[in-house]
Amino acid sequence: MTLTTQLTGDRQQDGARWIDVAPENWHSLHAELQREGYVRLEWLASVHEGDDNFQIVTRVTDVDVQSPVMVSMHCDSSEPVTLSDLFPIAQFHEQEARQLLGVQFAGLADGVAFDAPIAGHPLRRDFALQARLDKPWPGAVEPDAQARRRLTLPPGVLAEWQL
Repeated sequence: MTLTTQLTGDRQQDGARWIDVAPENWHSLHAELQREGYVRLEWLASVHEGDDNFQIVTRVTDVDVQSPVMVSMHCDSSEPVTLSDLFPIAQFHEQEARQLLGVQFAGLADGVAFDAPIAGHPLRRDFALQARLDKPWPGAVEPDAQARRRLTLPPGVLAEWQL
């Protein structure tokens, strides 16, 4: 496969080709991969890296699902362009990222991935999980009742969230 889109990284890892691309080349690289026979978008995942920074990763394959390509992009929440015009299934994954992380894909049709109302963006690292704040965290149980332990915060709760 010969790609003409400008890449920021290209490597083999875990049996797949990993391609890193700048946000401005995100859509064009996927269009080029599709022309090369990579017609299946297996999934699109988003990770919040703090502040307004995200990593978006897709896995595209050929019809035989023999040659996976992972495409990765680091961006802010307003930079990605929708892939739903190339791969219709991308619409669900992008709506999920919009609802749960606040990533705004340019050109994405209105709609929701989940009918249940969601206040805020619960998969962001800076989102305080109220249920974890409200319930006392027991920490690990000591076998000796006289043992003294330093109290720890629940997983997923930052110290600055404490009142």
